[in-house]
Amino acid sequence: GYYLNVGQWWTVTPNIDAAIRVMPTQKEGFGFGVDAEYDFMNTPSSRLFRSQGSLKTLYTTEERGYTHFYHRQELRPDTVLLAQFEQWYDEDFYKDFYYDLYRDRTGPRTFVNVTQTRPNNILTATFAPSTHNFTRETEKLPELALHHLEGEIAKNLYFSFDAAAGNYEHKRPRYNSARSINAARLTYDWNVAKWLNVATYVQADASWYARTLDDEQSEFRLAGTGGVTLQSRFQRAYAGRWGFSGFKHIIVPSVSYTYRPQTSLNAEDIPQFDGFDSAPGRGRIESKIDNIFLGRDAESD
Repeated sequence: GYYLNVGQWWTVTPNIDAAIRVMPTQKEGFGFGVDAEYDFMNTPSSRLFRSQGSLKTLYTTEERGYTHFYHRQELRPDTVLLAQFEQWYDEDFYKDFYYDLYRDRTGPRTFVNVTQTRPNNILTATFAPSTHNFTRETEKLPELALHHLEGEIAKNLYFSFDAAAGNYEHKRPRYNSARSINAARLTYDWNVAKWLNVATYVQADASWYARTLDDEQSEFRLAGTGGVTLQSRFQRAYAGRWGFSGFKHIIVPSVSYTYRPQTSLNAEDIPQFDGFDSAPGRGRIESKIDNIFLGRDAESD
C-alpha cells in the first residue's frame, strides 16, 4: 500500500534541532513521531560539551513503529562514551517502510560502551541488554575487554594480546554463562628478499566458562593456532597526467596456510556467544592478490 512520511524541522537553540513527523498510511493507520538532533561539540559553556546525538521516534495507530536514540560523549581526549537505544515494536516495521536502510544494517541493538584508546592499548567496557524476542544478539551484562595492539618486542618479532571477560546471555537458544577469553599471538616477519616476505605466527588461547552446555559445570578450554604467509610484491611506475606527476601500480600476491588443532573442549559443549567461542580444528590454505593503484599529486607531491 501507499504511505506519506513528512517531517517539519525547527531550530530550538543553536545546538538543538527538533521535528514533528506524520506518516499517514493506507493499511497501517496514522503515524506520528518526534525527531531531534543536538551537537555540543564546540560549546564549552554547556554541561553537554563534547557530545552529540539524535532521537528518532515513530508510532502508528496500529501499534507499529520504532524508537532510536544515539549519544556520543568525549569524556576525555582519549576516552569516548557511546550510548544507543533501538526499539522496534514489531520485527517487520523497519523492513516494510525503510527497506533500503534495513537491508544494509544489523537488527536493533541497545548498548552503552566506554572506550579508552592509548598508544598501544584499547580498553572497553560494554553493557548490552537485549530488548527484543526476535533478535539473536548476545547480552553483555557487562563485558570488559583489553586489546594490546601488535608491537615489535625484538627485531622482526611482534606480539599482540586480546582479553575479554564478562557475563553473557544468549536467548535463541537460551543459555548464559560468565566467560573469560585470553589470546596471545607472536608473529615473526622475515624479509627473505626484496620480492619475498615470510610471516609466521603462533597463537595460544585460554578460555574459562562458568557453565558449559553438557553438565553446566565450569571448564577451561585451551586452543592454539599456527600459520605462515608468503607474500611477494611487484610494482611498475607510469608517467603522470591529469594533474598527477606519476602513477604506480602495485601487485601483492600472497598465500597463507593455517592449522588449528581441536580444542580441549568439544565444540558442542561450549556456549556460542560470539566468534571467540567458535574454534573448530581445521587446516586452511588461502590465496589472495591485491592490486593497488597510486597517483602522486603534482603540486603537493
